Amino acid sequence: MYGQQLVSVIVPVYNVENYLRKCLDSLINQSYVNLEILLVNDGSTDASGELCEEYAEKDLRVKVFHKENGGPSSARNLGLEHAGGGYITFIDSDDYLAEDAVESLVTSLEKHQADISFCQTEIVDETGTFFDRSRKKFCKETVLSPEETMMEICLNRMTGTSACGKLYRSILFEDIRFPVGKLYEDTYTIPDIIIRSEKVVFIGRAVYFWVQRSGSITHHGLTEKDFTVFSTLERFIKIVDAHYPALHEYAVVRLVNDTFWTVMMRLVYNEDFLSRAAKIRKRYRKYWILALRHRELRFGKKVQVLLALVNLRLYRRIRLIKNGR
Repeated sequence: MYGQQLVSVIVPVYNVENYLRKCLDSLINQSYVNLEILLVNDGSTDASGELCEEYAEKDLRVKVFHKENGGPSSARNLGLEHAGGGYITFIDSDDYLAEDAVESLVTSLEKHQADISFCQTEIVDETGTFFDRSRKKFCKETVLSPEETMMEICLNRMTGTSACGKLYRSILFEDIRFPVGKLYEDTYTIPDIIIRSEKVVFIGRAVYFWVQRSGSITHHGLTEKDFTVFSTLERFIKIVDAHYPALHEYAVVRLVNDTFWTVMMRLVYNEDFLSRAAKIRKRYRKYWILALRHRELRFGKKVQVLLALVNLRLYRRIRLIKNGR
């Protein structure tokens, strides 16, 4: 019989009044009922805090914590300090879960005596319409070693570095917290969690729904804080090199993929694109060239990398057209 452990669900909440009900309804209606739902209101200026209190009044499993705005890392860390469950999971407050999400994650974790279980994530828009359902799906329950899991993270295939869509034994977070004040905090933290695990299981289903809101960041320029992704990705490569050196080239592919998805795609909107992009190209040229030769970098991304290596102005022009500008 699986499913006796208390599961702590940690939900950072910030200005999501239009999405929060769907998220919270998906939590209180879980088929797995042994939950504590920790809502951390991170200084919301809309009605999100009031909605949290409303749900706490109608479900005793819901606990609300109000704090000054400090970002998602500080909100998650506060949740970790108050988590009493043997298992921990995270959900962003504009996303939602399938009704049997927690039950499925707990069952697979306990059946295989794993430290982490994770699911496929479906990307949906605000109406619930699915994005890119043609992408490769993995439908078989699969047990992975930490090294195999890190490989999947490098390739962003079965799983990525997102803290969400995963169930963890709480002991994994005993002395690990999310870095406050940094962007891309999941990429900074989750590799450390993977390293200290012994067995990971993929449940073979999509039970986490990631809502892509209108006004996506991919259609806006970058701020100085966004460039911290590079230090985070460089740290990721160092972790891989230290623990799984055979995966070095795969970690490089991850850096190049993230560079072109997270930075270069949005940098084209900045007036200083050419000077910034030239510095990035100079700094990571060896990685770009290595990734060009790697079979796991998709053809379309190879075209982007090659174009940026040869002619940044042309890359920008084509990227703006591709982005719909």
